Amino acid sequence: MANSFFDCFKQEMLGDAAGPGHGPVDFEADNIVCSLMDSADYTVATTTDQDQVDLTDLGIVATSGTLAGGAVTMSGGTATVDFTDFTFSTVTGDQSELLVFYKNSGSDATSLLILVMDTFASGMPVTPNGGDIDVAFHASGLFTL
Repeated sequence: MANSFFDCFKQEMLGDAAGPGHGPVDFEADNIVCSLMDSADYTVATTTDQDQVDLTDLGIVATSGTLAGGAVTMSGGTATVDFTDFTFSTVTGDQSELLVFYKNSGSDATSLLILVMDTFASGMPVTPNGGDIDVAFHASGLFTL
């Protein structure tokens, strides 16, 4: 698998009536959250998983607070989405291979899945040891469209 957007996110961003009906994502204003996941306990299904409730509880090793510094910039017809680097604090649990980003609505059943990442420049997989795990985004942002 490579880093992938969930189909439900694509549907919502394009206004597809077949989507889950949560509306588009405002990366600068919505509560965007990240879960650190164990791929042995969560099988990625970007075509069918829609909401945070679809992430297997056993697969969630840690969850961030709301990501800060959400920004969307345009340059040469390319949109870049970026956030401030963040930390998962005092993490214990299984080795983790995935980051899953979602729009936190306050309800697991309506918190829209956005992006799963399993390809990183460095630092993953990570085995929690009770310490902090820092997540630093690439200098060119989280993703571009």
